[in-house]
Amino acid sequence: LYEAWVKYDIRLYQPDGTLIAQWPVTGYGKTEEAFLKSKNKGLNEAITLAMRDVGAKLALGFPKVTEVRNWLRSRTSCAEYSAVC
Repeated sequence: LYEAWVKYDIRLYQPDGTLIAQWPVTGYGKTEEAFLKSKNKGLNEAITLAMRDVGAKLALGFPKVTEVRNWLRSRTSCAEYSAVC
């Protein structure tokens, strides 16, 4: 069994360098050695799945972060970005 955890500390800044938001995003991947031909492939597959998990959480969770949602609202109208209204 191979498991991989990936954690990013995401920070979003204004063009002037002001921090808008900071939030951790984690991803998890797991593979069974029995289905793979080598240890390297097992670990690589677990890492790939963990990175995919992080990408999905970042894409889906971005507008759910309160500071990001508030920042998006201040820059767009509801008609332009309905996910934050």
